Amino acid sequence: MTPFAELCAATNFSFLRGASHPHEMVEAAARLGLTALAVADRNTLAGVVRAHLAGREHGVKILVGCRLVTREGVELVCLPKNRTAYARLSRFLTDAQFAGEPGDPDVSLGAAGEQLG
Repeated sequence: MTPFAELCAATNFSFLRGASHPHEMVEAAARLGLTALAVADRNTLAGVVRAHLAGREHGVKILVGCRLVTREGVELVCLPKNRTAYARLSRFLTDAQFAGEPGDPDVSLGAAGEQLG
């Protein structure tokens, strides 16, 4: 089997878009022989902790990510390459949560470019 990694998986933390719990997705990935799984939920990092714990248990590498969905309608998958990039993404999402309404963060292309670029 050729090594394969899913690089844009949405868990049930992507409300009304993803259906499976992070640990269920990791278990399925292990059964399918995937070498890695990138958890990229919609405007949140909420699913990555549970996925990471399950990844350790099942031997699947978990890539931390987020699918940014901007108010302009653009979707970007962000997979931070190091702790500094992860910290910037986390700060950006926190600021977007405070600027928006509950459950609807204020994510814009301009702000993403400024803070993440």
